[in-house]
Amino acid sequence: MYIKLLYSAIALVACTSARPQQLSLSLLPPAQQVFVQPAQQNNAIEPSINAINKPTNPIVVAAFQREALLPPHMQNSFYKNPKIAETLAQNSWFGPGEQHAVNRETEKIPREKIFIILKNAGLLPTP
Repeated sequence: MYIKLLYSAIALVACTSARPQQLSLSLLPPAQQVFVQPAQQNNAIEPSINAINKPTNPIVVAAFQREALLPPHMQNSFYKNPKIAETLAQNSWFGPGEQHAVNRETEKIPREKIFIILKNAGLLPTP
């Protein structure tokens, strides 16, 4: 019982910090996962360098690209206002003791191991 709880806690932490493009929502077995890189559209926002002259986290870039694929009526126009974007960027700057993180240790966990842990814990249906 406690082992399943431990495995599910580890898997939950790994899944919440996983890169969106590496973890499908359906959690198919790793051999069946196929990721197609979305095509860029005219309204895509491509943040490469952020306000503090550091490279933008790939997870943030992927989120912008996924949102750019949505139809215009589903996109959030709130963030396209330059004044709002600037204010949000200032509020997101690092405080004392914080640093820019791009390569997290949890991102280095192979998705196959996460899938096996979730499957063995009984949290995924068996095909």
